[in-house]
Amino acid sequence: MDESALQERLDAILLLLVVNVLLLLGIGFEYATETTVGMLVLALLIGYGHVKSNRKSG
Repeated sequence: MDESALQERLDAILLLLVVNVLLLLGIGFEYATETTVGMLVLALLIGYGHVKSNRKSG
């Protein structure tokens, strides 16, 4: 499998993951707003910490 074919598959997977997250957030905001906001903030904090730790070590 060459690089362009692999890139297309990775792009498709990324698109499906983004659509899945948006769908889950939509459902979460519909039925459990407070919990969804809390989980979103927690995920953002974990992601921010991961990015900051990679910048210091890299």
